[in-house]
Amino acid sequence: MLVAVTGAGGFIGRALSALLTEKGHEVIEVDRSFPEGRACGRSRFRADLSLPGSCGALSGADAVFHLASNSDIRAGMADPMLDLRDTYLTTRNVLDAAEEFGIGKILFASSSAVYGTNGCGASETSRLTPVSNYGRFKAVSEAEVIERSSSEGPRSVILRMSNVVGPGQTRGVVPDFIGRLLSDPGHLDILGDGNQSKQYIHLDDALEAMCHFMGDPGPGASVYNISPPTAISVREVADLVCGAMGLRDVRYRFSGGAAGWPGDVPRYCLDASKAKAHGWTCGRDSREAVSCAARALFGSRAAARFIGPASMRCP
Repeated sequence: MLVAVTGAGGFIGRALSALLTEKGHEVIEVDRSFPEGRACGRSRFRADLSLPGSCGALSGADAVFHLASNSDIRAGMADPMLDLRDTYLTTRNVLDAAEEFGIGKILFASSSAVYGTNGCGASETSRLTPVSNYGRFKAVSEAEVIERSSSEGPRSVILRMSNVVGPGQTRGVVPDFIGRLLSDPGHLDILGDGNQSKQYIHLDDALEAMCHFMGDPGPGASVYNISPPTAISVREVADLVCGAMGLRDVRYRFSGGAAGWPGDVPRYCLDASKAKAHGWTCGRDSREAVSCAARALFGSRAAARFIGPASMRCP
C-alpha cells in the first residue's frame, strides 16, 4: 500500500514512517522541514500544507496519516493564528487533496485536548469543551473530517490520543523534566501543584494503534480514544524521571494552581473501551510508559539536547 504521512518530520511522524516501511508499505513523507528526495527508502517532500494547493505529494496515495499540526499548546495560546494555520488549515487542505486525488482512507491524529475539562471518564460521545486553542482547532478539524467522510468519499478514522511519550520526543513533561534535572540535579521546578492527573501512552503503543486502525474503517468516519487505562499525577511523573536518572532527594518546587499554564487541562482519564472492543489494547499503563520513555531519553547520547533515536525501542 502507498501511504502518505503528513508531519513526518515530527516526533510521532518520524517513527510512524519508519514502522510503516518496516511493515512493507511504500511511504511518502511530507513535512515543511524536509529537503525533497529520498531517505531510508522513503520519498520525502517539502511542503507547507497550510497553503492552498500544497498537497500534490499526496497524489496516488491509498491512505493518509494526517499528523501535521501545531504541537506547542502554550505557543498556540499566545498566538491563535498558529493553530488556525498549522492545525486547521493543514487538515482542510489534506481533505481537499483526498477528494481531488480519490484517496480512500484518512487517519486523523487528534488529541484528548478536545475534551478539555470534560475529560474525566470521557467516551467518544462525550461533550467537547476544549480550553486551549490547540484543542479548539483539533475539534474543528475533527468536525470537518466527519463532514467530508461518506460511503462514497474517503473513509476516515479519528484517533483522540492521550499524551504520547517516548524516544525522540522533544517537547512535553518528560524531556522538560530531564532537561531541568540535567541543569540542576538537586531541584526540580514543576508547573502547577503537582496533582494534575493525566494518561501517558508510549510511542510504540500509539504507533500500533495507528497501524491497527489503518484497516478497513467502514463507511463515513469513526472516532476512537487511544490511551492506557490509568492516569498518573505530575508528581508521579517527576518521581519516575528522577528514578530513571538515578537521582534521589530531589527537592520539588511547585508554581501552584490546579493548571500548570493557560490552556492546560489538570485532569483527564479517557475511556478507551471502544478501541479495545475493536481489537486494540494498550500494552503499557501510564507509569510504564513514562518510565520507559524517561530511560530512553536520558540514556541516549543526545539526551542533553532532548533528542533520542527514533529506532530505540523499550521492551
